[in-house]
Formats: sequence, structure tokens, C-alpha cells
Amino acid sequence: MLSITQYDRSLRKKRVQNVHDFINELNKQPLKKEVLVKVGKKFRFTNDQLAKVAGVTVRTYQRQRSSSTISLSAAENAVRLADVYKNGMIVFENDEQSFLNWLQTTVPSLNDKKPIDLITTGLGAEKVNDELLRMEYGIV
Repeated sequence: MLSITQYDRSLRKKRVQNVHDFINELNKQPLKKEVLVKVGKKFRFTNDQLAKVAGVTVRTYQRQRSSSTISLSAAENAVRLADVYKNGMIVFENDEQSFLNWLQTTVPSLNDKKPIDLITTGLGAEKVNDELLRMEYGIV
């Protein structure tokens, strides 16, 4: 099951099992802002960071209701963030504080950047996810 489904009850009810099911559901009913907020809370994101993930200005983000739908690209970013969180919990053996601390440290293999600064974009989240997978399998 996709990790994003834990943040959206409607997806669980529809038994979204893979990416194809998820894309079909997004075409029928886009994700709501509240799902993005729930994912962002796991990372302790600020409104500025969540606005960047959503691809809107901070003011637009603040004006949106939690029940309003988000764009397809924002939904894709939310999915990537949920995957980063899931993989971080695996690598750090469910020690959320250690994972959040790691997100705040510079990582040489990420060009000495902090993972938290990268995961607000889709490509950056993929890079961080790749790094977590390397860590999980002991690839240096």
C-alpha cells in the first residue's frame, strides 16, 4: 500500500494499492490541503515550507481552506514526502527524533546540503529518498 494512504482516509476506503490506483483516484478526486498539512506536520514544516511544496505563495497557501484541493504537482510532492518519511522511519528504526535530527544536518553525498532544505521540491525529495535507501542497504 502507498504510504500516502495513511494520511487520507478516503484513499484507504478505496483500497489504493499501487501507483496506478492512486493516479486514477487523483483524476477522480484530487487530494485536499489537509493531507499535505498532515504530511508536513511529520517534518515540522512551517507555512513557508508547505507553500513551497504546494507550489504557491505563502499568502495563497494561508488563504486556502484545509478542505480545498491541491494541484496534481503538490499531490505528487506530498506522495514523495510521505515516502521519505516512511523510509526515514525504516532507516532510523522508528526513532523519529533521530530522523528529524538527520534532516537538519549537512550530508556530504547531498552536496553538503541539509535534507530538510531539499525535500520541499519533488526532485530534492527523490534525492533524499535515494540517500535513505543507500543508508538502509549500507551503500556508501
